[in-house]
Amino acid sequence: EDPLNDARMNFPVRLFELMENEAPCESVGWDEPGEVILVHKPSAFLESVLPKYFNHSKFSSFQRQLNLYGFSMLTSGINGKSWKHPSFRRGQADLLPNIKRVAIKGTGVPTHLWNTTRYDKTNKAKPACKKRLLASRAAGTGTSRKKSAA
Repeated sequence: EDPLNDARMNFPVRLFELMENEAPCESVGWDEPGEVILVHKPSAFLESVLPKYFNHSKFSSFQRQLNLYGFSMLTSGINGKSWKHPSFRRGQADLLPNIKRVAIKGTGVPTHLWNTTRYDKTNKAKPACKKRLLASRAAGTGTSRKKSAA
């Protein structure tokens, strides 16, 4: 299975393509070992690089996606911003399937269910599924609730 063609990997794949095609450039690059994304000039990055790969040019949206996929911000300051993920490395597309979207905070909805028809856009279970979801939570088998020790 080619990780670059897996639709579920949309953000990590696009980010990987961005880094492989654009870095090094004036605004974005890798650190020496190829393990850290460095954004040297955020304004140039937003203006000329980001729109080629994503449907937006907002740094806050870019940061949010990085956070949702488990990237850690390393620095912020005069040298720009940098992020790292253990499975995001220069030239290693085979690691991309290890990058998973984290659960959406405060919803109790596991990520693998969020984009299904089980939930509507108001963040509530649809009536057909709500009974089963509540029953599984009450039984301690729901994915958003841990069983308590007896």
